[in-house]
Amino acid sequence: MGALGEQRRDENTHIIESEGCDTTLNGQNIKAFWQNAGIIAIQRFLAESELAKSAYEVRMPAYAFDAPYSIKNGDEIVQAVMGWRCVVRNVLDPELNDGVVIQCNCLCVGATD
Repeated sequence: MGALGEQRRDENTHIIESEGCDTTLNGQNIKAFWQNAGIIAIQRFLAESELAKSAYEVRMPAYAFDAPYSIKNGDEIVQAVMGWRCVVRNVLDPELNDGVVIQCNCLCVGATD
């Protein structure tokens, strides 16, 4: 693995852990950035029956791919501050730099809409 990739991963992890929202993924606490999903992601990855539901793009540290989090499609994810309960609909391809996973990005849809 490359030193540049490890440096970027560590920087992203620090920023997310310092400024991210409290989140629960598979019952485990993790920090994450939440934002409303873009229309292209919504149209591309959500079923027609889900188009009226709230959708979010969530960015987490790279270790979300590892145990105990082990993020995958269908997992429950909850944004603790607002109480948004969602289901992961698409774990995007990992962002890589110099052969190192930098962060985890996923598309989630509201489970209670």
